[in-house]
Amino acid sequence: MGIREIYNRHYSSKNRVDDLSFKFLRKIFKRFDVNRYDDAINMINGIGKKNSVLDIGCGGGYLLTKLVDCFDVLKGIDVSDVAINNSNEEIKNLTQIELSVQNADMGLSFSDETFDCVVSLAVIEHVIDVFGVLKEINRVLKPGGYLVVSVPNIAYVKHRVRLLFGKLPVTSSIYNW
Repeated sequence: MGIREIYNRHYSSKNRVDDLSFKFLRKIFKRFDVNRYDDAINMINGIGKKNSVLDIGCGGGYLLTKLVDCFDVLKGIDVSDVAINNSNEEIKNLTQIELSVQNADMGLSFSDETFDCVVSLAVIEHVIDVFGVLKEINRVLKPGGYLVVSVPNIAYVKHRVRLLFGKLPVTSSIYNW
């Protein structure tokens, strides 16, 4: 089974892992929630209006909908055609957003120095050739452009608690709890 099939199966599944298995701890720590999308949006808003952004691993394009006021051209790629096809009506009505199926490990189909900003949230840990993908990002990023990357923090207290109780941490939720 290839990487595309794995992610298509994931996005098609109705039986995703419940990352709220310790609901009592969720109630205690909810006020400390950090949402990776909100953090990225805040960082990007701080750089001011720019022309173009690329979201690598965009899923259904949620982040791009939140960035329409920051960029004129918004492009998103994901390895899963299921994720792209499941994008909601809001995306389909925003003409400045373009989603396409691409595997960043196979190179990016954009010209050199195309984007003012490239975003990759909780994706880089899934690619096979991290350095190759980073070289491609550097190639499509304009000089002086911005790169926003996040990776899950396996040492986060919630994950340590899950391990203490014999459960493997779920790091693919947009929330830490």
